[in-house]
Amino acid sequence: MNNIIHQICENYISEVLHFFDSGAIRKLDEIEVVLKEKTNSYLKQMTQTYFEEIDQAIADDKTGGRS
Repeated sequence: MNNIIHQICENYISEVLHFFDSGAIRKLDEIEVVLKEKTNSYLKQMTQTYFEEIDQAIADDKTGGRS
């Protein structure tokens, strides 16, 4: 799971850096909207990964408990 989380974080940071590094002069409203979208997507991916790992751990535990 650590590799997945690390990759999600790297992608998020890369997207934010690219947004600011594009050379465009941005208005505050645009910055707020774009960063909120990127951050919401990042949080969704992190939460989804976390719960997928929990689901897998529960499934593994149930399988192990029946043996």
